[in-house]
Parts: sequence; structure tokens; C-alpha cells
Amino acid sequence: MSPNMMLARTRPRRIARGFFYFVTGEALCNLSITFSTHCLTSFSSNLRSKTLNCE
Repeated sequence: MSPNMMLARTRPRRIARGFFYFVTGEALCNLSITFSTHCLTSFSSNLRSKTLNCE
């Protein structure tokens, strides 16, 4: 096995792993953003309905 062959075999795997981590990170970030915005909107709507009920 020549060093070039070893390099050629390990590089795509490393790139794939980096790509996988990047995609997973992006998905987690998007999930957390959508979850937080959903919670914020539901919380604000709950507050609005409570204040309307109090009046």
C-alpha cells in the first residue's frame, strides 16, 4: 500500500464525516430555532388570551 493510496482512502471518509456533522448540526440548529419560535409564539398568544380574559 503506497501512502498516496492510503490518503485517497482516508480523505473521502473524513470529508463525509465532516459533511455528516455539518448537516446534523444544521438540522439541530434549524430544529431548535423552529422549536423556540413555536414556543415563543404559543407563549405570547397564551399571554394575549389571558390578558383579554382578565379584561
